[in-house]
Amino acid sequence: MGVLTTAAGLARVVGPIAFSRSYQNEGLYLTIGIVIGFLALALAINVVTYRRYKVVIDRWGDYEERMREEEMEQARAAAAAAGEADKVKVKVKEDTQQVTH
Repeated sequence: MGVLTTAAGLARVVGPIAFSRSYQNEGLYLTIGIVIGFLALALAINVVTYRRYKVVIDRWGDYEERMREEEMEQARAAAAAAGEADKVKVKVKEDTQQVTH
């Protein structure tokens, strides 16, 4: 993360200076060519490294699983508060992620 932040800060400082100088000395076509070249390079790097991208899982494990468990616990607590703990079956609908009594 620090490398990305440093590169972004450097690009904000050096980019406008370098491209305005390139535009003054070489003209529009070379400047646009350089920009398109950088964009193509970034696209190529993303295409090559796409399979290595991973979803970051929080330290408690699967987020959706934890949210379902919390919803079930809340429903059980509500049923216990209403005095219907032994009568209530708690179901989680997989498609809507809602707890029903």
